Amino acid sequence: MHSNSRRKLLAGLSAFGAAAVARPLRAKSLTPTQAQPEGPYYPVSRPARPTANLRGSGSKLARGIPLTLGGQVTDPSGKPHTGVVVEIWQADHRGIYRHPRALQQGEEDPNFLGFGATTTDAAGAYAFQTIVPAPYTGRPPHIHVKILRKQEELLTTQLYVEGHAENENGLLQSLFFRNSDQLMMTLRTDGEGQRTHFDFVV
Repeated sequence: MHSNSRRKLLAGLSAFGAAAVARPLRAKSLTPTQAQPEGPYYPVSRPARPTANLRGSGSKLARGIPLTLGGQVTDPSGKPHTGVVVEIWQADHRGIYRHPRALQQGEEDPNFLGFGATTTDAAGAYAFQTIVPAPYTGRPPHIHVKILRKQEELLTTQLYVEGHAENENGLLQSLFFRNSDQLMMTLRTDGEGQRTHFDFVV
C-alpha cells in the first residue's frame, strides 16, 4: 500500500474510533436538573433531628393526600451522590407554610411538619413521606428542594405536579418562576395515596 493511501486509511480509522468513543459518552451524559429560586419561606429554624416523614403518624397525622417522593441523586455521568443531604419544604393541604412571614399563620395544620431532610444512601437514593402539594394564591402546587454536600449547596429547585391546571396561571409563577417539563412530578396512585419518582442530576 502506498504511504499516502496508508496515511489516509489510518486517519480515517482514527476519526472513526474517536467518533465511536464520543457517541457513548454523549449518550451517557445526563442533563443537570434546572435550578429555581429558594422562595421566601425557607425555614428560619429546623428540627435538631429532621425526619423524612413530614406527615407524622398515629393520631397526629397530617391532612392531605399522602405522597411518597423518592428517587436518586447523581452527577451528569450517572455516578451516585452518596451521603448528600436532600431537604424539602412545602405548604400544607390548604397552601399554608409553617413560616413566621407566611400568610394565615396560626391556621396551618399543626400535624404537618412542612420541612424534612434525609441523606442519600450508597446508591444515591432518597425517599420522603409527605402530602401532595396544594396551590395557593399566585402559585401552582409545588415542593421546594435543596441538595447539599456538607455546607455546600449543590442545587435549589422546585417540583411541580404534572398536568395541574394552575401550572401556568399564577401571577407569581409567570413573573418569577419558569415551569419546565423537566421539573414535573408524575403522580401515580399508591393505595390510598400517591407516589412519584424524581431523579436529580447535579
